[in-house]
Amino acid sequence: MTRIVTFSIALAVLLGSTVAFGIEQTQETQVETGDHILLTRGCQTGDVLQNLAISNEQWVDTAVGQALLLSAAGVGHAASEGAVVGVLRNLETTSWQGQILAGPVDPKREDTNLNLLGMLSIGMESGPGEGHALQQVVLKGDQIVANLAGVATSGTSTLALQSADLTGFADTLDGVETTMYVDTVQSQISQ
Repeated sequence: MTRIVTFSIALAVLLGSTVAFGIEQTQETQVETGDHILLTRGCQTGDVLQNLAISNEQWVDTAVGQALLLSAAGVGHAASEGAVVGVLRNLETTSWQGQILAGPVDPKREDTNLNLLGMLSIGMESGPGEGHALQQVVLKGDQIVANLAGVATSGTSTLALQSADLTGFADTLDGVETTMYVDTVQSQISQ
């Protein structure tokens, strides 16, 4: 199952005939992906593969811009010679970016939050078998805000690799599980 939710908004306000203006942008992306292999008795194999890429960008003229790049890949494999083998892979990412530009020389603000949660679990019982799971994630967010008072930029990147392997013989009861969690928060105010 893969679920992708994307929300973006850009707001520019011009006040009368003066040069005062304001720009506010927010961008949010949520991705949940996972798969499960379950082999019950008998000689059998199962494989899964997921690969996704997301690129979100927002720009208001050349004054305000933000971009998000997400690339995720996951594979799972299970093989059984009479064992019960289960392979579970789950990956969730959430990103939020926001910017405010008050005016031509007024303060600028940038906020970024990138979250990543990954989990791999392999279990086996009652016979020979094996399970393997791997996931890789690249999550990158960039922002730029510019006015007559200067330029403010920020960027954050997360590169993650997670792997789990399990091999067992007859009459074994084994399991392996690995989790990872990354939370990146950036905030910048330029006066």
